[in-house]
Amino acid sequence: MLSTEAVIDTLEQARIAFDACVDKKGQDIRLLGVGELTIVAEYFIICTAQSANQARAIGENIRQALKDKCGRLPLGIEGGDNSWWVLVDYGDFICHIFLEEARQYYSIEQSWGDAKEIAKADGRELRKAV
Repeated sequence: MLSTEAVIDTLEQARIAFDACVDKKGQDIRLLGVGELTIVAEYFIICTAQSANQARAIGENIRQALKDKCGRLPLGIEGGDNSWWVLVDYGDFICHIFLEEARQYYSIEQSWGDAKEIAKADGRELRKAV
């Protein structure tokens, strides 16, 4: 018998993480396909939080949503208390939750400018890319 994780593919799991960012009111949320550009992961989820507390809450919501829906736990979570960047690593996809200053400083979207944008939410509306 297949496990729930096997039934829900990596992209769908990344979408669950994306939706968890939306649920906690993350800003400028992007789901990027990076698998053709790197061996690090298949997908990146990037979002902005308004405070360190919100960044931690988004990270925890991602962890809980994937545990509940897929039975999956992250390989690791970095950042947290007074951090300006929380990273939730699932191996095949990685969630980056930045405070605004950190997102501008690291400019991760420019580093992965050739990545395919799969979904985007700007805090007001959700738009799914092709």
